[in-house]
Amino acid sequence: MNAPLSTPSRIAAAAPDGAVRRFFRGGWSFERVLLLAVLLINLAAAYQGWARLEEGRSRAEDRAAQETRNLAQVLEQSLGSTARSIDVTLRAVVDELETTAGGAHPLRPEEVRDLLARYKSWLPEIEGLRVFDAEGLPRWASSGAPPGHGLIGAEAFRTLASLAHDRLVVSPPQLEADPGLRVLSFSRRYRLADGRFGGVVTAAVPLNYLEELLAIPRLGRKGLSMLRYEDRSLIAVQPPIAGEVGRVGSKAISDELTDILDSGLEAATYLAPHMKDGVERINSVRRVAGLPLLLVLGMASEEYLAGWHGDMRDMLVMLAGFLLLTSGAAWLVIRYHRRLQAHAERLGETLAELRDRDKVLRVTERVG
Repeated sequence: MNAPLSTPSRIAAAAPDGAVRRFFRGGWSFERVLLLAVLLINLAAAYQGWARLEEGRSRAEDRAAQETRNLAQVLEQSLGSTARSIDVTLRAVVDELETTAGGAHPLRPEEVRDLLARYKSWLPEIEGLRVFDAEGLPRWASSGAPPGHGLIGAEAFRTLASLAHDRLVVSPPQLEADPGLRVLSFSRRYRLADGRFGGVVTAAVPLNYLEELLAIPRLGRKGLSMLRYEDRSLIAVQPPIAGEVGRVGSKAISDELTDILDSGLEAATYLAPHMKDGVERINSVRRVAGLPLLLVLGMASEEYLAGWHGDMRDMLVMLAGFLLLTSGAAWLVIRYHRRLQAHAERLGETLAELRDRDKVLRVTERVG
């Protein structure tokens, strides 16, 4: 009887066929795990990108808020300095009028006009100095200034006349003032020789001067600077706003500003997503110390977030590229895995054929 043949089929039969099949069994499970891993990796990358974008947006908003606060403070100091200069001048004029009123030689009308013209020259920002009598009628005015009918306003005049202690009074712009004369009036009362109310001395600051002052802060193309009276009526705004909301005297303000003013806060910073001109801004509001005035300065979100929007576009492109890269890599791995599965199946079929042939050979050897 012939010796058993040492054929490759026996070596193949001894191969760990069961281990190969177990390794490649359940290919769809492997693919699901791989796809889940790719999904989780991309979600983690998206979360990190979102966190960085949120941090960047927060920094941009903080910078804008701080900038508007600083500019509002600087503008408030400028307005306060102007008001103090005007007040010193008004005090000087009042002292002159009260001193001469009780003297033996009261000032003649031309002397009063020269006096007003001299003091007016100290203040290039004002339109003119005027003196009103106890009835509110214009009596004297600095050279070249119109009489100024209705310049102070009846309510402000009554306030000045009834004051127990003299102080500076700022009245809102009067719509019934002389044509073309839109000013903010700073006034002080003066007394006659017997102590009775004698009238009012007024310095008129043109609104266009205030508009120039509001245009100084660099708040961007869609930024906004507003000056309002304590009753919330608009005095001046830069840049000009079209429509009723931009008219002098308008009290149309956002709900956020209304809440802040109702709370009595001296200063605050807030986001106004729905301002009356349709632009979202970060605003800082500040009450001008010692004056019945409110300053509101705002920077448009689309401008202070311009750099952040660029970062967001870059981040989205990067995340999209990362998604394509990981998805492509996963597809290649899955494709390779399926080829290995197909190869394993062919190998299994070959091994099965070899086992069958080996059985036939063993039977043949026995028979032989």
